[in-house]
Amino acid sequence: MLGSVRRLMTTTASLGIIAVAISTALGTVSASAQGGLTPGESEGPGGKHVTYVKVCSLYGAGFNYVPEASTCVKPYLGIEGGYGWSNNNFAVNPAFNVNGSGGVFGINGGVQFGIPGTRVFVGPEVGALWGNMDGSTSNPPASPASTYSANRAFIEFAGFTAGISESFYDFYSAPISFYGSVGIANVRTNVTCSCGASDSATRAGFTGSVGVGIPIVNTPVELDLQYRYINVSESNFNIPGTVPISGNINILTMGLRWQFGTAAPPSPSPPP
Repeated sequence: MLGSVRRLMTTTASLGIIAVAISTALGTVSASAQGGLTPGESEGPGGKHVTYVKVCSLYGAGFNYVPEASTCVKPYLGIEGGYGWSNNNFAVNPAFNVNGSGGVFGINGGVQFGIPGTRVFVGPEVGALWGNMDGSTSNPPASPASTYSANRAFIEFAGFTAGISESFYDFYSAPISFYGSVGIANVRTNVTCSCGASDSATRAGFTGSVGVGIPIVNTPVELDLQYRYINVSESNFNIPGTVPISGNINILTMGLRWQFGTAAPPSPSPPP
């Protein structure tokens, strides 16, 4: 578990360093973008700063233009918390389930890249969730009859995100982002038995999520609402009779993401 945490923290820290470097390198562009330039103004030959604002605003708040790549980039780091529930399938004979639920909290980070000429953005993401999604059953149809408990204690994930930004000027004054992601997750599960045995294991599985990002105007912060699904592959636990377990996890979270780019503008006007 400690090794997984170190790997994740190292990856997240690297994303943070990249984010700061990009933000620093693009400081001049970012400052100009926040200076309130309008389509009729220019700063420098060719009015390039007007172009930067126009292009990056397609993807929402937090994106900065990278001239060398001719695209917009948004690095971010975030925190999240919420509630999760898991279904643990004990594949013994006869089989039974142990369902659990509880609070979760975690961290996440990533970099999003705008696809030129569209409102679509794509990019990698990583994150970790800690929780206490535990449950037990006191009368399983297994033999011998015992009380089994299962706890999904730690999750780390990595994947690929794609999304789109849309403006709803009658509803909110800044573009709102809608996104989805697919990837892999490592889930640590602890199992105990009233027979006196206990064991734990970490197994990989598929994960996918959908979410919405609502920028908080005049700040580099975005409110993030997300649903995540994780399918946990089967693993054997050293419980009398060798208990194999697989399962599914569903998690709802709310969080804040710090964007290292342009803050959301206050009350922009609808495009002509």
